[in-house]
Amino acid sequence: MLNLVNVTLEYPDGTGTIKALDNVNLKVRTGDIVSLAGPSGSGKSSLLAVGSTLIRPTSGLVVLDGTDTAALSDRDVTAPRHGGNRLPAAQPTGITDSRGTAADHGASARTPAP
Repeated sequence: MLNLVNVTLEYPDGTGTIKALDNVNLKVRTGDIVSLAGPSGSGKSSLLAVGSTLIRPTSGLVVLDGTDTAALSDRDVTAPRHGGNRLPAAQPTGITDSRGTAADHGASARTPAP
């Protein structure tokens, strides 16, 4: 299970910051399929990057299968991405299925069952 608790992500912007995620709470159970849709710049990619432990949030918790990823070293936090494919992944917009393109339905995030 992936659990984001009060996650905020800020990027530097000159002398200030841009808040890409602001106090986000999200729970995704193993096997759930989640779709993210929104305009450019709304934080979809940032949410996927934080949820997949590619980047650490400015504040808040990213809990993966009961483990607070903030407590993990940079090396250990990458382990879930390399084994079991349990973390969110963006579906490229060029891939189509019988329901249309991913762009028609928004980017997809998937947490497959182990």
